[in-house]
Amino acid sequence: MLKRFGLALQLVFFTTTAPAFACGAGTVALIESVMAMDKPPVSRCGSEFNEMLASAHKKDWKRALAAYEAHLAKVGKRRGVSANESETLDFLRRKADAQ
Repeated sequence: MLKRFGLALQLVFFTTTAPAFACGAGTVALIESVMAMDKPPVSRCGSEFNEMLASAHKKDWKRALAAYEAHLAKVGKRRGVSANESETLDFLRRKADAQ
C-alpha cells in the first residue's frame, strides 16, 4: 500500500512538473502504473491523452487506443512519431486486439 502511494505521489509530481516529458517518454510504464491506481491522474498533455489514461485505467483498450491515436494526430502535425510513441501504439494495439 505504501509502495502504491509512493508511486502515485511520484506520478502526480511527474505529470505536474514535467508535462512535456510525461507526454513523450515512458508512456507504457505510465499506463501500467495507472492500471494499479485507484483513480487515473490528469496530465497537461491534452484531453485525448487524459482520455487514454482514463480508458487504460478501466482496461477499455479499444477506447484507449482511439484516444491515443487522436492525441498523436493532434501533436503529430508538428513532428514525427517517436520511438516511445510507436512502442505505446504497439502496446495499446496488442491490448485492444486481445480484448
